[in-house]
Amino acid sequence: MAKYDAQNSVHARPQYKVDARPRDLPRIFRRRLIASLENSRMNSWRQVAKASDCSPSLLQSIARGDYDNSDKGPGLFGAYRAARTLDVSLDDLAPPQKRPSVGCFLATYSGFDTPIEKFGAMLDYCDVYDEPYKGLTQIVRLGPKSLLAERSEILDPALLQIEFERWPTARRRRIFNRQLRAWKTGALTELEFFDVRFENSERAVRVSFILAACRVVDFDRIQRLLVFCEPMAHEN
Repeated sequence: MAKYDAQNSVHARPQYKVDARPRDLPRIFRRRLIASLENSRMNSWRQVAKASDCSPSLLQSIARGDYDNSDKGPGLFGAYRAARTLDVSLDDLAPPQKRPSVGCFLATYSGFDTPIEKFGAMLDYCDVYDEPYKGLTQIVRLGPKSLLAERSEILDPALLQIEFERWPTARRRRIFNRQLRAWKTGALTELEFFDVRFENSERAVRVSFILAACRVVDFDRIQRLLVFCEPMAHEN
């Protein structure tokens, strides 16, 4: 791609930190927007503006960094139309959300009566189980970003329960015993290595992770077991 003047300057793809501080977010957005232009068929911000029905001066201001220290930002709808023209989403331009840690998970727990809503956005990374009973482990809900949901590619707890029942007896017993210990003590952490093939997948899932589980009060005021897994390493 050709070089442009100050109004339409496009530079080499930048490097940026994943775990950005709030004041870094406008800069990351700007750099990703510039990188999206570089990877598109567009030749200038004016061309993007015309195709997306945006103001050329708005896009040029973003590219110059005029909004890097702004509290208001460039405006949602203009940025959305520009992103759509470049065939990316606003999510693509935003910094990736940092995966919570076991430390954050355990720091949120405050005893058997901890309300589950206290975990907030962290719940997307957690799975919820019923009280372990008579050797049975029952999945209630899967977090859409939990390690189990991501690796199994299953979001329906009923389907995952069927998969679970197919696993070897020794593995199911180990999971039950761990959940029972967590239920009785209130919380625990353990290292785990997962190696299993799911029915809907052609490849085995292998992942090492730190598992943390704690007993909480669910939204329906019933006590449940909340499980969070922080991956350490994995191979496909």
